[in-house]
Amino acid sequence: MTENLKKYMAKSFLYEEIQKVVAPIKNYAIVKGDPLSLLVFGQCGKRLMSDVDILVNYSDVVNVERSLYQNGFVKTINSRESELFMKSFSHQSVPFVKENLMFGNIYIDINFDVFWGEYEGTKIDITSYLENSMEINLYGATLKTLTPLYLFVHFALHTYKDMNSIYLLSQRCTDWCVALEELYNLLMRNMSEISIDKLVALCEIYSIKPFIYYVLYHVNYLYEDKTICNYLKALYCENGEYLIGCFGLNDIERKKWPCNLSQRIKQNDKFCIIEEVLTENDLNKINRNKIYMGGKLNDE
Repeated sequence: MTENLKKYMAKSFLYEEIQKVVAPIKNYAIVKGDPLSLLVFGQCGKRLMSDVDILVNYSDVVNVERSLYQNGFVKTINSRESELFMKSFSHQSVPFVKENLMFGNIYIDINFDVFWGEYEGTKIDITSYLENSMEINLYGATLKTLTPLYLFVHFALHTYKDMNSIYLLSQRCTDWCVALEELYNLLMRNMSEISIDKLVALCEIYSIKPFIYYVLYHVNYLYEDKTICNYLKALYCENGEYLIGCFGLNDIERKKWPCNLSQRIKQNDKFCIIEEVLTENDLNKINRNKIYMGGKLNDE
């Protein structure tokens, strides 16, 4: 058996399992992972992934968890405190896993928000957000993901979170260029569906202009593309411009980067850059997240 065939069989098994899990769920979307790979690169399997992310409305979390249990999955963290912490202060519940000796363990994250736990603005109604879904074929399984415009917004917000979370910055070395390249390709390959007018209109509906401007500013820093410049002109706002020089996910923890953009793009270990300006409250938050989230990073 060739290596490619082994990989295909493993992915086919994976999505057969996912198909069983989501069968009772009407409104859901598989996000990031292979659906994103399909829209970014034109084929599955081009993105590294350690788990499968399922976006559902909060009211459906219990139904997904029940379906996971029925299909042989168990929680990766058996702590009531961790479960309450994650549901209250993050965008997801405790991850699930199903052990498999032949194809490797299957990890599933249940996401119920497109924002981060620290978000202070008006939340997006996930039920209506999921109405903008489409069916795709993943290794023989028919599953739902978001349409290109909504997947772009979801991934852009996810990228903003990764670039600004003091907890995530403290836990791993991160090459921002990978996500920024994927955002660039996602936009350029699906420009008719992620047009300037459509993106600006959606940003205004959800009041997310500053965050989308932020990530596209960083995309343009890498590519210096006239097309991206046109998006930036349409999305420009003072709050977005202000965020460029900052890190942190809310007003309380937000601080100025102690170095320029070129330095922080090049430096993968970004925690060594910001550690000197963190407060005692920031460090306490990092330690609290370590305890209750069990080192879960949810980064793929």
